[in-house]
This record gives sequence, C-alpha cells and structure tokens, in this order.
Amino acid sequence: MIKSLGIAVLLTITLVATASAFDGTRKGFVMGGGLGLGPFAHKSVDGFSSISDDKAGLALNLLIGYAWDEQNMLVYLRDGVFFSVDVVPGVSVNAIQGFSGVGWYHYFGPVGKTAFVVGGLGLQDYSYLDNDWGSNDPGFGMLLGGGYEFARHIQVHGTLSFGNTSAGQWDLNHSQFVITVTAIAF
Repeated sequence: MIKSLGIAVLLTITLVATASAFDGTRKGFVMGGGLGLGPFAHKSVDGFSSISDDKAGLALNLLIGYAWDEQNMLVYLRDGVFFSVDVVPGVSVNAIQGFSGVGWYHYFGPVGKTAFVVGGLGLQDYSYLDNDWGSNDPGFGMLLGGGYEFARHIQVHGTLSFGNTSAGQWDLNHSQFVITVTAIAF
C-alpha cells in the first residue's frame, strides 16, 4: 500500500512538472529536433588541400536546454550530416560529421512568425558508424546560422559549422552546412 502510494505521488509530481515545463511560451525548459538535408560535408587533410572529400547526406539537428525569456535560449546543440564514404576501393561505410556544443539562439520577435540567429562553440567530430573503422578524435568547432520560426514550435534551421579533428598523425579540417525543419517543445 505504501509502495503504491509512493509511486502515485512520484508519478503525479512528474506529470505536474512536465506539464509546467511545456506551457507554450518560449521560456523555461526547451527541447527539439529536426531532419533535413546536408548539402555539403567537407573534409580535408591539413596542409594537403588536394586530399579532400565533399559529401551530401541526411541532416540531423537536436537541442535541449533553457530559455530565460521569449527571445533567448541556451542549449546543448547537435548538428550532423550522415553520408556514405568509400574507405577503401569497393568498401563503403556510413559516417557522420558534425558539431556538438553549447548554442545560443536569439529570436527577434514573439513566438510564432519570427527570424532567429544561432551561434555555438563546442566540438567538431567525424565518426564511421561501422565500429571496424572507428572515429577521429574530436577538436574545436564553431557554429553559425539562423532561420525562421514560421509557426509555433516549427522552424526552418540552417547552420554552417566548421572545426578540426585528428586521426593518428593527421589533422583534418571539416565544414558542413545543415538545413533542417525543426520542432521545438517549450
């Protein structure tokens, strides 16, 4: 009986906290994600401009954080591009290249139809999704972008991010452009 009562109280508190977290105003806890197109994901070996690779693929955008007012959000942000790459002749594996870090969104108007800008500092990464090929060591990354919130909770999001990774003795430069349609709960 006491165990059931404890579970009921915990469940009630959780539901009330969740309901107040998503009250329809862009203030407080926020989270979201989107899918779209990564028109380019560029990779080159530092010092060897002739050793480079450009790919296009499926784009992903994820964010979770806090909005302290209707115009400003501070979030953990993940932007990435999934694509297929030939690791050796005849062997193709899936990879992801992208940015992970702290992002700041600034909206120019109230919730609804408004433009916004985003900037971020964090890590650039490059990973093969097949465990046999591993991943590069992440390095410094930056993100700049913006978009338009065309309806409550729905926005078009475009970012350009760039940074460095390393793989053994090689330092690599990366840049990627991501365009997504993103849904944000607030």
